[in-house]
Amino acid sequence: MTDRLEDELSRSVAPLEPPPALARRVREEIGSKAGPVRPLAPPAVRALGVVVPGLAIALAFSVWRDLLDPMPAGRVVAFVATALSTGLGAWLAMRSAVPGAAPSGPVSGAFLLLPAFFGGLAVGFCSGAGPLGPSACLWLGLAVAIAPALAALWLLARGFPLSPVKGGALAGLTAGLFGLCMLHLTCPLASAAHLLVMHGGVLVAALSIGAALGAVTRGG
Repeated sequence: MTDRLEDELSRSVAPLEPPPALARRVREEIGSKAGPVRPLAPPAVRALGVVVPGLAIALAFSVWRDLLDPMPAGRVVAFVATALSTGLGAWLAMRSAVPGAAPSGPVSGAFLLLPAFFGGLAVGFCSGAGPLGPSACLWLGLAVAIAPALAALWLLARGFPLSPVKGGALAGLTAGLFGLCMLHLTCPLASAAHLLVMHGGVLVAALSIGAALGAVTRGG
């Protein structure tokens, strides 16, 4: 009885089809906007798109601002370590835009604690607080960070970041590290107060701006 009822009902209900004019318009609309989709480059390749121009800009700013002469060995070590950190940060940021490949919370959190680690080194290796010094380092460091930050955010937008706040924070901090690279090579001041506020401030500000932009993106 049930099978017979279902059979009668299926015969009595005609399949719904859109009017020919509407179907044609939908096909034309989709066809006008459809195009080939380029596959997303691997995170390491996209990270190079941030690191290479970022380091080039940092070095160009350093030459324009005048390199330290003589260059202290500690500054060279700090520059190399910071430059390597930019590569790690860019790679983590690009991975955050790939579903299923995003870095784990502990890994991202450890990298985002770099400003605190930098502050600890500044306090540990400086003999005293010293003067705060000029604010030019803060603004020049942020100026260096602008271009790599824009590159990183554009590359992130081409993917699908499931956590745009974390991705934005990683991208922002990475961009700030390029500014820090430039300061390692050009700033002669070594007081703890100057390094914490004017140099460390570049990292904190860049990280905060990146996270805020990610939050706006998520909200939109």
